[in-house]
Amino acid sequence: MKDIGTFNIAICDDVKLWHHEIADSCKNFFGDKEVGLNFYSYYSGEEIVKERSREIDLLFLDIEMGKLSGLDALAQIEKMPNIKTIIFVTSHPEAAIYAYGFKPVGFITKPINADELHSKLGAIYSRMMPEALICFSDNSGTFHYRKSDILYVEADSSYCNIHSNRGTIVVSHTLKKCEETLCGMPFLRVHKSYVVNLDYVKNMNAAEINLLNDEKIPIGRSYKADLRRNYQKYLIMELNA
Repeated sequence: MKDIGTFNIAICDDVKLWHHEIADSCKNFFGDKEVGLNFYSYYSGEEIVKERSREIDLLFLDIEMGKLSGLDALAQIEKMPNIKTIIFVTSHPEAAIYAYGFKPVGFITKPINADELHSKLGAIYSRMMPEALICFSDNSGTFHYRKSDILYVEADSSYCNIHSNRGTIVVSHTLKKCEETLCGMPFLRVHKSYVVNLDYVKNMNAAEINLLNDEKIPIGRSYKADLRRNYQKYLIMELNA
């Protein structure tokens, strides 16, 4: 299991200089915080879209790279549950208007401005780290997760399947108890048998939710109105984050 106090940062840029500049600025920001840091380097869009084994909390993604640019790579990265958040890096701010999706939270310009980068890191840190640890305990043992790792919870009789980026575990809890443990947004009950993490929703229609990993979750008839209303609130919160 990944250390819950560690923040994994990836840098994807075809120029090594920017890896050092971004890493040094990140180290300065986190220097007075009780958070461990791991850094991973990638030098092309082709390289980052093949990364499936590492959990990456934050990816700095260069917009202008070789054959597969950061913008071109985004479509694939959006479907990768192991990459949580993206900050685009660019020498041409006008190109950043095309850098939108579920995971990007903005962009920084080259040369790297420490204040600009620290401002972005502050927003991400305040959003991601306070939710650090959640615990499911039963007779089988105790399971610790970051909330952001959980995709959805599925009821199965008197048990629940916790589906996450690390796989699936079964706990002897009711769905109601799991829902209470998750403490609300971004988790939302969408069916009598499902609670979904809205951070992983790609799109939805009247009958089902499509997750970023292409799994489909049914929408219960009695939950449709609340889902529509609460999902709109969620999107507004994300835009203002």
